[in-house]
Amino acid sequence: MTSLTLVMGPIAALIGVWIGGVLSSRSQRETWQREQERRERDAIRAAGGGYVAAARRFVSYVKDLNTEITIVPHLGSAGPIHVLQDPTFHLELESASAEVLLVVRSAETVQSARNLRTTLFALAVARANNPDGVVGDKGLAGLRAAEAAFVNAARAELGAPALTSGLYTLD
Repeated sequence: MTSLTLVMGPIAALIGVWIGGVLSSRSQRETWQREQERRERDAIRAAGGGYVAAARRFVSYVKDLNTEITIVPHLGSAGPIHVLQDPTFHLELESASAEVLLVVRSAETVQSARNLRTTLFALAVARANNPDGVVGDKGLAGLRAAEAAFVNAARAELGAPALTSGLYTLD
């Protein structure tokens, strides 16, 4: 019986070490997955916030009566191209849009980001085509709806409930 005890003691210790390693590995994997999910949520939050901020700066620039907007006909079917006096806001918007498209996972968020971008450019075209240079309430209402749709799609991707009223004002 002593030889059996001599063999079983080390085997039991090895089994204990193996079980401890498996449990530790599982715990580390779960911790890594939670950290990865947190990083992804932070990336979506940062990209979405940057996109909305860029959109608002673009709107402010377009609404400024001192901003000169030139409409250039597009040869394809993409519609007219607007040319701003200072392309910084357009480039910032394009950069933020690309960042959103790189980090979001949901097709709804991608579509709402594209819709917001399209609405912003339509607002610039409407502003350029208006003889007074003023953006109408219809254009701003469409912009508010597009921005709210994007914000709510991003919130859904983050697991937050949609906002239904009192989001903010763009005026």
